[in-house]
Amino acid sequence: MTFQDAMRYTRLPDSVEATPSFLGTDAERWRCLEAHVRLNRPGLPDGLYEVFLDGEQRVSASNLDLRGTFADYGLNGVMMHGYWEGGGSPIDQSRWVDDFVIATAPIGCGAP
Repeated sequence: MTFQDAMRYTRLPDSVEATPSFLGTDAERWRCLEAHVRLNRPGLPDGLYEVFLDGEQRVSASNLDLRGTFADYGLNGVMMHGYWEGGGSPIDQSRWVDDFVIATAPIGCGAP
């Protein structure tokens, strides 16, 4: 992906959880993170964005206009990253991702 491509992406809404999810003892265990995106109908602000952590909904944003009046295609890219306000993480960190899946219906988290 080029810089110009990245600048054309429509970002999902920034969201902040009421309860931190990856701190303390939770930082060392595997978690199941699922996201659901429903694009808006062209020209209507009826899109949806949801995030679930271990099956519990943590973020929801509705009435979104993610594609304007563009009607030719659906999602054309997915990016996964961590973002820190104020210039980045205060310490070196790492993240492991396993079983990254894109599907048209929920697949669930499977056995713990």
